[in-house]
Amino acid sequence: MNIEFPAQLITKHLTIEPLSSKQVPMLAAQLFKKDGFYELQRGLDSESKIIEYFHNFLKDNNRLCLLAKLTKKPEIFVATSSYFEPSNPLYKVEIGFTWINPQFQKTFVNTEFKFAMLQYAFEQLKVKRVQFSVQPINHNSMQ
Repeated sequence: MNIEFPAQLITKHLTIEPLSSKQVPMLAAQLFKKDGFYELQRGLDSESKIIEYFHNFLKDNNRLCLLAKLTKKPEIFVATSSYFEPSNPLYKVEIGFTWINPQFQKTFVNTEFKFAMLQYAFEQLKVKRVQFSVQPINHNSMQ
């Protein structure tokens, strides 16, 4: 089931848009970090593997991956997160598969991004339920 999303959603500090395949290489360059989460937890030990992972991710019609950029510096990708597991008909959706740029962790980014996603889910998609998902191995997200 495809989830509709506008070309851009602007919040106080962020521009949120669906991740495009053209943006994936730049995202991978910002994601890849030796001994980082994607390498240690997902076995993605190179930018090319991260690119392949996201290209496959984007092909899944049951997911919508969103990219958050700083509105004043759009070349800086600060986060990605996804809507996934939508019910059919659409009355519930999950939010997860989130990455926050390390220099923006523990800042306004996750709160502002997730609030915009929640608001869009309830007000535009008209869902009745939103569920957040966190990998059990992602200890930083559970603190």
